Amino acid sequence: MRMRRWIPLLAMVSVLVAAPVEGRAQSAGPYLQAVADQFDIPDSEVGILASWSIPVEEIPVVLFVAQRGGASRDALLALRSRGTAWTTIAGRFSLHAGTFHVPLSSAPASGVLAAVYARYAETDRGDWASIPLDDASVVALVNLRILSAHFGVTPDRVAAEMGRGGSASDVFARLGGDD
Repeated sequence: MRMRRWIPLLAMVSVLVAAPVEGRAQSAGPYLQAVADQFDIPDSEVGILASWSIPVEEIPVVLFVAQRGGASRDALLALRSRGTAWTTIAGRFSLHAGTFHVPLSSAPASGVLAAVYARYAETDRGDWASIPLDDASVVALVNLRILSAHFGVTPDRVAAEMGRGGSASDVFARLGGDD
């Protein structure tokens, strides 16, 4: 009998908690659709990933690390939601800066990728595993790869757009993906 009193309250709380995530996923809908297409997974799976409390731009990182490292998406999300750095997570699955590298014809002039590509340039290819990457660099490198493949444009074009600032979904929209 007491449980019946809680049902409306629980329903209201679940709506309030789910609303920001749902809105966030809807506003990034075309970007998330592109991510689903690039990893050849159903939209519904990307929607589930978007319901976790990580930035939308990190969803491709989850999928990339899961695919390349043979890891469970749930395990990666659990580690990330606890605050574990992407390089720490990637390292557990034998992934390093060399794994994330995307060839460019010239180093980006600005943005997070400028610093990363400067480190790649000054380090022998065989030592790329020693290059320290921060979370923003990992997210940018994975999104560089995904957006370049999705639009069929050079990574240099995507890197230039990333240098203008904004989130990966903003870059996606500027590259023409907001239809």
